[in-house]
Amino acid sequence: MSLDNFQKIVQKAKSEGYDIIGIYNWIEPFLSKALDSFVALVKENGLFCHLSSNLSLKPDSYFDIIYKALAAGVDDLIVSVSGYNQEVYEINHVGGNISWVKENLEQIAKLKHDGTIDTSITLRFIKFDYNSEEEFGLNEYAESYLD
Repeated sequence: MSLDNFQKIVQKAKSEGYDIIGIYNWIEPFLSKALDSFVALVKENGLFCHLSSNLSLKPDSYFDIIYKALAAGVDDLIVSVSGYNQEVYEINHVGGNISWVKENLEQIAKLKHDGTIDTSITLRFIKFDYNSEEEFGLNEYAESYLD
């Protein structure tokens, strides 16, 4: 989508009383190299910017995009995972890499802790019958890095 079209959508949503824009759907938002421009546009219009991601992106290739988008003013980031260990994680996140998720989360946590970003980060565990034993490990991990 062009920024001009997105600007029109954001302005229409604002004029109709919406105060939150979520930049995601059935695709990973951080795949967009211009995501920071979309986030900046939301913030320029005085709206809350929400993103949802699985963060299963190779850090060497994508962390710059992640950083720029968060620094542009993402208010809230939800990261959804379905496991703590690779064998369990890839059952639902086929082709995903939990070590990339963790590396990206750790870099984001550093940005938050040093005050570079003010993004609220929520790590959401997608619970199934097969992965319930993973929840404890993920909680411990989140408490050690994200709090």
